[in-house]
Amino acid sequence: MDMVITRLFPNVGLPFLESVRGTGSMERDWDNRAKIGAQISVTGTASVEEEQAQARLNLDNRILQGINLNKGSVVLEIGCGLGTYLKLFSGRVKEVHGVDISGEMLKKAKERLRDCSNVFLYKTEGQLDMFPNRHFDFVYSVGVFQHFPSKHLVYGYFRDTSRVLKVGGEFAFHVDGRYYLKWRRIKGGTARGVVFSPAEVRENLEKYGFQINNIREENTIGMIVSGVLVKDHKLEV
Repeated sequence: MDMVITRLFPNVGLPFLESVRGTGSMERDWDNRAKIGAQISVTGTASVEEEQAQARLNLDNRILQGINLNKGSVVLEIGCGLGTYLKLFSGRVKEVHGVDISGEMLKKAKERLRDCSNVFLYKTEGQLDMFPNRHFDFVYSVGVFQHFPSKHLVYGYFRDTSRVLKVGGEFAFHVDGRYYLKWRRIKGGTARGVVFSPAEVRENLEKYGFQINNIREENTIGMIVSGVLVKDHKLEV
């Protein structure tokens, strides 16, 4: 029900609901959602056709705005879920890799993507340590960081992305930009996660060598941020 409410009323905050949804474990909660109803949990619609049409519009008109990719590009998605965006990318780039914390989601994605030979799936525990340094031309995350219960988990992906992305490569993602929901500035749940201000996103990206290209749709559940890695900041050995 909370997923439906989020979809219908994206800018409404319901503290009493947000405090009780989920177990507190991202992996366990998303495994459960995958078993109960992966399609509606991830996309907000029961129609695969509607989901794919929405994803294509979102990709072309929002996520890839100002991003330059070609048939030789190697791409990574953080939080690939059912693999909808991976499939869209598979015909556009050389390779596309997807990570997700939910093994159940990955099982469903593997079935959907069985005919896509240039798509690769990985189970993550919240890091990108399965990838080498400076491997990707583009890293993106669509509708995922909005479900993170704490900011340090999101910032961990900023750090890891700065390692696996090539210098000059680009990073685009959504966060929940409804900073006026004060009770979720520090802690959220795994359905409705923490909220961010543009200033703190900018500060934490710049810390890892990113230059912000733009921040769009501020004060919404789907604030879009894009940046380019301009500094080869010190990598952990």
